[in-house]
Amino acid sequence: MSYFELRIAEAVVTDGNTTALNKRLVYAIPDAAERLLQPILEPYGQDPYWYFDKLETGTAPAPWAIACFDREYDLAGHVVTTRPAGADIRFAAYQPSPKRPTSDFIPGLGALIFFSKTGLREAAATSPLFATAWESLQDCSAHQNWLTLLPPLSDPWLSKALRIDHRLWNEHLSPDAR
Repeated sequence: MSYFELRIAEAVVTDGNTTALNKRLVYAIPDAAERLLQPILEPYGQDPYWYFDKLETGTAPAPWAIACFDREYDLAGHVVTTRPAGADIRFAAYQPSPKRPTSDFIPGLGALIFFSKTGLREAAATSPLFATAWESLQDCSAHQNWLTLLPPLSDPWLSKALRIDHRLWNEHLSPDAR
């Protein structure tokens, strides 16, 4: 597992005379992280230098940490059913979403996005998915921003989680689950 400090700033727009923040976050990743992410993101048509700028978290506040997996997994249902309420954990796919998703569309899991160290620590007790991210980030300062690259998920746990993931996603979306 590798982790890197992220540099995140709010973008500035100008018309030549005045300058204003536009609240859009811009991510600067270290070159070493780019080299590791390139072979992971390339099959999905993503560029490591721009991938993070396109995340749904593109406006302030900035996430405390982003954990990237070695590939995209079909684990959206697992994430939404095991993340603790109030932990402020989101996820993102590597594959761009279709312009008009069908009703049976389920996003992939490429990255986990944590808005606080406390939220991740709490989530680590709920799933090996979050525990792996916690193991990588637990020694990182809560007052800086981080990017970590996680190892491949373990096959025995992953096989079991994949078998039930679509059911978990659909149950999460059902009116009874809201």
